[in-house]
Amino acid sequence: MKRIECLTAFLLALTIESECQIDLRPPSSFGDVAFTVKKATEKLEAFAHVHFQDVLTNLGGGWNSQTSEFEAPVNGGYFFIFHAISDEGSDFTMALVKNKEYQVTAYGTTGFLKHGSNSAFLELRRGDIIALQLQQGKIYEPRHASYTTFTGFIVFQF
Repeated sequence: MKRIECLTAFLLALTIESECQIDLRPPSSFGDVAFTVKKATEKLEAFAHVHFQDVLTNLGGGWNSQTSEFEAPVNGGYFFIFHAISDEGSDFTMALVKNKEYQVTAYGTTGFLKHGSNSAFLELRRGDIIALQLQQGKIYEPRHASYTTFTGFIVFQF
């Protein structure tokens, strides 16, 4: 009788999962989630979505190279950090956005190769999208180096 009750509970959970998209796997089965990308695709001028050429790490498959966006594969607390430098004679403002909504900004002052960076810890739900936007000014990205970087990783799952 106990096996039938367990099987019924399991089938009920599967029904709930398919209707509500609840993932029943234990947190340890999700694995690690982390990414680092570098090198903006070109010298950018505002207003622009920042695209990256090189993926250094993409554990958990959350980074989408086609869109240059991170999609949270699981619910959790995530940490993000990003860096860029200004182009000659320009400053810049770069924003981290969650589902196209502003979260934090980095500012690089006027002058050649002035650094700007910022970081944020965000609570994400599976499917939330994180990206960078150049909101003002220009960033510098030469062919021979990688000055623009973006990293994110999960700290804990819930």
